[in-house]
Amino acid sequence: MDNTLERQLKDLSTQLLSNNLQAGKAIVLGCTCGVIECWFIQVHITLNKSTIEWADFGQFHRDWQYNLGPFKFDRKQYVSELYRQS
Repeated sequence: MDNTLERQLKDLSTQLLSNNLQAGKAIVLGCTCGVIECWFIQVHITLNKSTIEWADFGQFHRDWQYNLGPFKFDRKQYVSELYRQS
């Protein structure tokens, strides 16, 4: 992966994690009402050398256990899809 793409992925990760309501997690699913604080699902995203992992799904309104993941994605495919969708 080239350095520009790598830097952009790290920047995107920083943006996702800096604007959330539970530190260290990114919002991956929001409420249908469109109000981000209403109800959403957050996940901890780990950037590894060849994979990206989603784990520790949660929501701060309730202390529910979500039986999801962890999910591992090929890093190159993940990054390509992010940029294709943007």
